[in-house]
Amino acid sequence: MQKQNEKPKYGWYVGKLLVFFGVIGLIGLILFILGFYTGSPINLILWISGLALSVIFLWPAIGFTIMNLWIPRQKPQFPFLKDFMNPKILDCGCGTGSHAIQMAKQLPKGGTLTGIDIYDAVAISGNSLQRVQRNAELEGVAGVTNFQVGSITEIPFEDKSFDIISIGSVLHEIHDANDKKKAYKEIFRVLKDDGLLFFGEWNRNSIQLILFSGIFAFVFKPKTFWGQQLQANGFTILKSKNHAGFIDFYAKKKL
Repeated sequence: MQKQNEKPKYGWYVGKLLVFFGVIGLIGLILFILGFYTGSPINLILWISGLALSVIFLWPAIGFTIMNLWIPRQKPQFPFLKDFMNPKILDCGCGTGSHAIQMAKQLPKGGTLTGIDIYDAVAISGNSLQRVQRNAELEGVAGVTNFQVGSITEIPFEDKSFDIISIGSVLHEIHDANDKKKAYKEIFRVLKDDGLLFFGEWNRNSIQLILFSGIFAFVFKPKTFWGQQLQANGFTILKSKNHAGFIDFYAKKKL
């Protein structure tokens, strides 16, 4: 039963990490300010250490906070959905559904969207199967969506089951090379031969990502890395698009 005025809750990207970064960054800012009230050479030590902590930790804390407040206001469009009749879509790593639900709202008549996730609340605060299902109800797309527990390295569906596979900000979370190889193999397996892969990842060379994350932008991979990964694992890139720190690839299977 829907509570009065209840709104979807999509959580915050790396919310717990932002709190940690914010606390360390504020300590740095305090040290920097204290430098103006102490004598030499302590003031120099306080200025240098305080500035370093502020740049390293406070910058991304503020940047990703702004990102978490700004991105939910964006309403992405998926014009490629119109190219498919009754499309069956799989969203891997759907999380709380912020991306999947917007896509479900634009489904052509007869289309359906399935989302899978391991529902780890570390990357996204409040991430759970119950949360994404409730969000779908509140957004009016429960009838055309199905969310369940599942891993991108062992996708629980038959070969060539989906017309479109959507993956956003997932592969960078897989650090083991063998698991990453499994993920690409599974994506290739469940995508139809004439299907479309809609693949998005953080782009280290993006000005927006650098503004969001500061020095931590170098934790992520550049556009060329992800392009080479897709091509090496059986996909042909049709086009790519930069937006909000991301690089989106549209790709087909190499047959």
